[in-house]
Amino acid sequence: MNYIFSLPYFLYLAIFVITPLVLTFVYSTFTIPFIGLGDPRFVGSQNFADMFNDQILGISLKNMLYYIAILIPIYILVSLALALVLLQVGKGRRIFLAFLLVPYIVANPISCAAWSSILFPNYGIWSTAARYLGFGQINFLSRDFVIPSLCILESWSVIGYLTMILMGGLAAIPREYYDAAKIDGAGRLYTFRHITLPLLKPIFFFVFFISSLWAISITQVIMLLTGGGPGYASYSILYLVYTAGFKSHRLGYAFSILVPFSLGTLALYFVQRKVVGGFQSAY
Repeated sequence: MNYIFSLPYFLYLAIFVITPLVLTFVYSTFTIPFIGLGDPRFVGSQNFADMFNDQILGISLKNMLYYIAILIPIYILVSLALALVLLQVGKGRRIFLAFLLVPYIVANPISCAAWSSILFPNYGIWSTAARYLGFGQINFLSRDFVIPSLCILESWSVIGYLTMILMGGLAAIPREYYDAAKIDGAGRLYTFRHITLPLLKPIFFFVFFISSLWAISITQVIMLLTGGGPGYASYSILYLVYTAGFKSHRLGYAFSILVPFSLGTLALYFVQRKVVGGFQSAY
């Protein structure tokens, strides 16, 4: 009977997880022209060999590391700080949380349209403010500033969701632990390090992993705001997959990029679970 109740989960896993992974590897060994432009042709490992000679892939990989270095600390530190502050707020907590969640529920095209009026060099609010403050003309979508600017936009859209998740985890920690620590004379920093963080591990693992996924899979804001430019300065791995498959009509090569990307994501999950502690609760 237990297997019958588990059947829907295993069907979902087989259809939507295992099958796409297997097909991704199979299709990566073919040259697959776009629909109506020819027939697939088996090429073996040629697509993987082409990856080593692709300079754009190297740029995209370097950019992905840049995105990770900026986004993950912002996601975790800012959302944790907001969650800790909001838990101390009284009557206005729901209002503040609602304002934080608005960017998360707004569609990306609308967010990018709003942020374009902030970031664009000629008429953007930030550029205009920089000129009035005496910093001269600053192009926040230039090669030097485009990735930090996109990271700010991406963080703005998801911080509210992560804050809500962390607030739930913090609120679930029994108050008895804090009361006992206060009686023993523990300070705030000691309490946070030895009580809050260990008891928050299951939630923290989820936030850490989903933050990493969002950081390495940033695509929509690039597509809508910069188109990968200037040049290839804002390319990410998944945006390269999109351009290779749907603009250059090299679907087989796009699948070959996804194979190490998928394996790397799976490895990232197990590494973070080992380091952070997974879903094992401390209480």
